[in-house]
Amino acid sequence: MNEIVIGNKIAEARKAKGLSQAQFAQTLNVSPQAVSKWERGESLPDIIMLGKVTSVLGLSMNDFSPDRQETNIIPVETPEQKTEKKSGTPINMSFAGWKDVDLSGIDNLHERLSGANIVRCKFIGANLNGTIFKANNLKQNDFTNAQLRDCKFTMANLNNNNFEDADFSNTIFKGCRIDNNNLNNARFKGTEFNKSELRNLIFSGTIQDCTFVHNIFKKVEFVGATLNNTFFKGKLKGVTFIDCSADKITYEFLKSAGIDMTNINLV
Repeated sequence: MNEIVIGNKIAEARKAKGLSQAQFAQTLNVSPQAVSKWERGESLPDIIMLGKVTSVLGLSMNDFSPDRQETNIIPVETPEQKTEKKSGTPINMSFAGWKDVDLSGIDNLHERLSGANIVRCKFIGANLNGTIFKANNLKQNDFTNAQLRDCKFTMANLNNNNFEDADFSNTIFKGCRIDNNNLNNARFKGTEFNKSELRNLIFSGTIQDCTFVHNIFKKVEFVGATLNNTFFKGKLKGVTFIDCSADKITYEFLKSAGIDMTNINLV
C-alpha cells in the first residue's frame, strides 16, 4: 500500500466534495490532525475507518488502486497470469476487491495483498509466506493448510475465515481485529499478537515462543493447548484455559496475570 497515493486520493475526493479538513474530520468523528496526516501520507486510517472514508467520499476500495483492478478478475484463469505464476512474476492484488475467487495453491503474491477487500476466496494450500496484509478486510475466506509464515498483518480485519492447518510461524498481528476464525490445528510458533482485538477464538495444539501483548480478549479459549516459552502482557480478562499445560516461565506469566490456574498443568 502506497500511503502517499492513498493520501492524495483522499484529499482529491474531499476537495471535490467541497469539504474542508475540519468538516471532513467532524463527519468521521476524528481530529483534523488525523485527516491531515492521512492526506500527507504520514499515516493511514484503519480498515474500519477506511470504510467510513470511502462511504463519506463516495469512493470504493478500487478507487485507491493505481491500476483500478476490477472485482471479478480472476488472475489465475488467464493464460498470461498462468505464465506469470509459473515464471515467478508477482501478481499484484493490492487495493482491489476480490470475491469468490479460487487462488488455491498460488505461491507468488509476495507483498502484493495490502489494502485488498477479500471475501469468500479460496487460498487452500497457498504459499503466502512473507506477505504483508496491511489494512485488509478478510472475510469468509478458506486458508486451509495455507503457508502464512513471516507475514505481517497490520490494521487488518479478519472475520469468519477458515485457517485450519495453516502455519502462522513468526507472523505478526498488530492493531488487528480477529473475530470468529477457525484456528483448528493452526501452527503458532514465534507468533506475535500486539494491540489487537481477539474475539470468539479457540487456540489448541502447541503454542511455542509466542507473545500476546496488550490485546483485548473476548470469549477466547485455549483448549488442550501446550504453551511453551509464551509471554503474556496486559489484561487477560475474557481468556479461558481448559485442560492446558505450560512450562514454568509461561505458567508464572499467567499466574502473575491473575489467571485461574486450575486447568493449567505445570510441565
